[in-house]
Amino acid sequence: MAQYLGGFEITHYGWLGTHSLGVWFTSTYTDKIHQLYCGRQLIGETRGVSDRLVIGTMVPADWPNHIQILAVDTDQAGSDFGELLPDRPYNRAKISVTVSSWPSDAKYLDVTAGTAPDGAVDDTNLIYREFYDSDRTYTMVVPATDTFRGSGTWNLEVTGRDDKIPGGNLGTAKSLTVDVLSHPPDVTLQPDGSRFSITVSGGEATIDFTEASE
Repeated sequence: MAQYLGGFEITHYGWLGTHSLGVWFTSTYTDKIHQLYCGRQLIGETRGVSDRLVIGTMVPADWPNHIQILAVDTDQAGSDFGELLPDRPYNRAKISVTVSSWPSDAKYLDVTAGTAPDGAVDDTNLIYREFYDSDRTYTMVVPATDTFRGSGTWNLEVTGRDDKIPGGNLGTAKSLTVDVLSHPPDVTLQPDGSRFSITVSGGEATIDFTEASE
């Protein structure tokens, strides 16, 4: 069994809905299915070896994510090989926490972070919440938010919370760090619909653009 990063080319892509991205491609593989990854996370997969359109679930954002295709053997359908892909920019973090001996009234795992790389964790900066269902290992993919985006080493804390009204009691925090390599934010459209303008004078090109608001 193997995974293949070469032998195909993305020819077109576009939004099919508010959260559905369609990617058309050519491929030299006739006996394999193809997977679509966004930020090193599996978001879509073809059903047959002859399909040349793959549809993935993706949320539009000002901070773009890198997309790529992977060809895999048919018996590997549904397997996520994101951790094996090249270390390209991505705007999310995957963290894992093992829970044991939690009380029956546990309800959430809260993930909090600093507001900038290397910053101390701000307990009010809740960037992700996962429902607790049993003692096990929880793997959480934390997306970019207004207060969690940008390249660098981020400090995080994962804390259990019970179901007591109104907001639940907090348990002991588990400290984590994650290294994030992120694309810069997108640029805003200009009045003519273009993303930037170029002027050339004396052999020097000047490119004008406006960065999307933070």
